[in-house]
Amino acid sequence: MFNKALVAAAALTLSGAASANFGNMAIVSGTLTADNHYGVYLGDADGSNLSFIGRNEYGDAGSPGQYNWSLAETWEFLAAPGQYLYVMAWDDGGPQGWIGSFSWHSGELDSNTSDWVSAVAPAGNPGKNGDLPTTGVLSGYIAGATWTAPAASAANGSSPWGSIAGVGDAQWIWHDTLADNSLSNANFAMFRSANPLVAAVPEPSTYAMMGLGLGMVLLVVRRKRQTGNDRVFA
Repeated sequence: MFNKALVAAAALTLSGAASANFGNMAIVSGTLTADNHYGVYLGDADGSNLSFIGRNEYGDAGSPGQYNWSLAETWEFLAAPGQYLYVMAWDDGGPQGWIGSFSWHSGELDSNTSDWVSAVAPAGNPGKNGDLPTTGVLSGYIAGATWTAPAASAANGSSPWGSIAGVGDAQWIWHDTLADNSLSNANFAMFRSANPLVAAVPEPSTYAMMGLGLGMVLLVVRRKRQTGNDRVFA
């Protein structure tokens, strides 16, 4: 459930952080969906310090929406300098892909083949009703990954998905193919932003203060669904 007090506290802490030379920390808003499933994370380039942000619904039906990819989820979270964005996506049959757009006060990141790298995790995906692996397990997959640019993309509005609201000019992407048969059909396709969302600030005093503040407000998460002109918070 959306916790207004928690978000307010985070905003207050972020304001104080700016005055204390936290500098480039940012509140990021990201809207994404996947055919069929995804989990989204923040972490270091090697997968260390990985933090879970959220995932879409279980099963293949939408809640709401006809399918679980029909309506994108929106997540709001706090990103520290030097952190990368990760999307762990998997398919339970048929075409596959994910699409998303992320924005913050000083930047924007869309899903495409130039701003992301991809790899396949050497482990079975949990199907349509299973849970994601622990962050510790995923960190190990990321640390051992060989990253390449995603090979497949399609514009928002492409068949079979049609137009996804809230993702702007983002593209459907996948590591090898958007068609039915993929090397990751039984595994996770892992995606990492090619660059950190916010540039690292190499100042010892900044890092010391970040260590104190991030324990309280690293992941302030809000999830909402777009349903026409209404927003449903969960």
